[in-house]
Amino acid sequence: MKSFFDQGFNLCTRSVLIFTLVSAVTASSQQVIDKVVAVVGDEAILLSDLQARTQLYAIQNRIDPKTPDLMKEVLDYLINEKLVLAKAIEDSIVVTEEELRQQLDERIKEIVQQYGSEARVEELYGMSVSRMKREYRDEMKKELLKFKLQRVKFGTITVTRREVEEFFHVYRDSLPEVPEELEMSHIFVIPKISPEVKSATHEKAEAILDSIKEGGDFATLAKRYSDDPGSSSHGGDLGWARRGDFVKEFEEAVFGLKEGQLASIIETPLGYHIIQLLERRGEAVHARQIL
Repeated sequence: MKSFFDQGFNLCTRSVLIFTLVSAVTASSQQVIDKVVAVVGDEAILLSDLQARTQLYAIQNRIDPKTPDLMKEVLDYLINEKLVLAKAIEDSIVVTEEELRQQLDERIKEIVQQYGSEARVEELYGMSVSRMKREYRDEMKKELLKFKLQRVKFGTITVTRREVEEFFHVYRDSLPEVPEELEMSHIFVIPKISPEVKSATHEKAEAILDSIKEGGDFATLAKRYSDDPGSSSHGGDLGWARRGDFVKEFEEAVFGLKEGQLASIIETPLGYHIIQLLERRGEAVHARQIL
């Protein structure tokens, strides 16, 4: 982002970053419900948002969410994101309703192509396609604002081959390796599960749940038995998440729990789940599961 600010944009001098603590008083006691880790202009970044984005980044890049300095790097990204959005608004960058609708339609189309049908997407996300468009509208608008600002500021910049080669030779030791990428297509078929297999799987889940209730360590059992590759190695820990991040059945169960409470066996399109709520902050939950 350095080059962005070097071109005379003094947004940083007009944006104040502060670190503070937000607390709320409930009917019975005073408790911390979340933290404001940074404020950029009039926009706040909450600790729960930072934890959720860090967890998502870790899952997408197949790395440990507890990697040293990962949360700091994600926070730097979120701060830069807020600065860019503030600059876009300051420069009167506008996203029309038609542009927003078109981008949302294209994004949903990509998701439908990935999973095969709208019905399957609605089943997995636990909401209708129309609700998905409403839920992701604000995020899409932010993406379009950033894209338009970059196009306005940098769209006319040209880089020669010689400049690229000189840059490479100077910074080659610090440039990250680019992982190999593939473009592919597939046919996804959901196998039919016999009643006998479902019954046996449910009995296995019940046995694991009984072990936990009798004092068994949840994390150890998750590492041993869970079929969720994204969380099993972390003891079933799902990190922080908000409404809309889980399939419908899972979301209804986890948001109905009290801290530390275990849910009964929950069935979703992904399988049978053993769920425990670890913490809750407003509409953000920190849970773990055995799938």
